[in-house]
Amino acid sequence: MNATEHDIAILRKLQEADRKVLTAKKEFENLPHRSAILEVRSKKDEILKKKVQVQDMLDDEEGKLTSLAQEDEQLAKKQDDISQELAEVQGDYRAVTSKTRELDGIRKRREKVSLELSRVEEQINKINPVMKQIMTALSAMEEKEKELVESFQKTGGSLRMVIVEGEKVRAELAQMIDPALLKLYEQTLERCGGVALAELVNNSCGACRISFDQSRLSRIHSEAPLATCPSCHRLLLVEE
Repeated sequence: MNATEHDIAILRKLQEADRKVLTAKKEFENLPHRSAILEVRSKKDEILKKKVQVQDMLDDEEGKLTSLAQEDEQLAKKQDDISQELAEVQGDYRAVTSKTRELDGIRKRREKVSLELSRVEEQINKINPVMKQIMTALSAMEEKEKELVESFQKTGGSLRMVIVEGEKVRAELAQMIDPALLKLYEQTLERCGGVALAELVNNSCGACRISFDQSRLSRIHSEAPLATCPSCHRLLLVEE
């Protein structure tokens, strides 16, 4: 296959640039940070769902507490007002009986409200520690996520720089080689898993390690300096 020394030199540099880019891309895809971040975020989402549920329960109980406290305050005021009215109607049997009955009703209602207040306060006292645990767990997950993201950005950023620089070098090299030869190289690169070039070493392909008989060697040498491996079909660099 026709290729000048310049072409061969450029092909070698292309292969080196492509290897660096491919290696960096694989390392980037396999960074453990990625799966760890996804796992932490999944756990954080579960904690947030639990937080919403517990917060709803807490809001409901606190709403009841506020309502009951307001009712008790109103009943206490009403109780004071009726007690004052009762003092003013002493001697009036019917009025005294009516006010006394009304006071008794308020007293009974306040007793019920007091019991309900105690029950609600007990519920709130049970919920608050659970919410505290949830917030502690959420804070821990957020801190872990932050650390993982920072580490990923640092490591991943370095790899991205290698990729960008390698692709830049590749683009420059691609302008320095015959278009037909570049096309053949790229087709081989795609077909052969990211490695397009191999060296003929001791009558064997340096990539697939297959040894060639004399007939194949003769054909390979006739195509020097650039042949095709009969086995793996990579471009085979042959020293003349």
